[in-house]
Amino acid sequence: MTTRRRGDVLNEAIFAATLDLLQERGYAAVTFQRVAQAARTSRSVLYRSWSSPFQLIVDAARWQATASHNGLTMADRVYDTGSLRGDLLAAAKDFIDTTSYYSTLMLSTMFYGLSQAEPDEIHTLYEQITASNLIMMGRIVEAATLRGEITHRVSDRAKLVFFEILRSHALLLREPFTETDLEEIIDQVVLPAILAVPRT
Repeated sequence: MTTRRRGDVLNEAIFAATLDLLQERGYAAVTFQRVAQAARTSRSVLYRSWSSPFQLIVDAARWQATASHNGLTMADRVYDTGSLRGDLLAAAKDFIDTTSYYSTLMLSTMFYGLSQAEPDEIHTLYEQITASNLIMMGRIVEAATLRGEITHRVSDRAKLVFFEILRSHALLLREPFTETDLEEIIDQVVLPAILAVPRT
């Protein structure tokens, strides 16, 4: 007799099947029917939880990234190196380490998926990513403020520069970062943006 899977066990099987299809056959192959067959479940289970294959792919990618960090999302992680520059470097390396779990094919098919998704889906995803990024950077900025490294209010735009550069590099260039790359980005772009005192 087959045990009926529920909760996390079932979701993990669904996410694994989704990522396998994405990796092996590309974005267009990820349909609810194929995922259900591969995960040995029914399409109705998928329809109850996800509005589209795109949303399922997004959640599967998040599952893979958090599974490699003891269930912690980027927004959950805390950096405490003792300096703003050190915290930014640690966060950048963590971001790169997280994205390294995605193969070039997976990144390219996810990027293609964005181009095919409905505008509302893209807008919702962008809002979710932005909120997560601001939570993480907010902690870093708050710690730097308590240490006296920052004495002014840092705008959300300045906080997000860090992530926009890293994401663009990962999605468009698909080349690994070197230690020198990260240091140059932080020293020449991110730190000046954060430390610049806003005009009054």
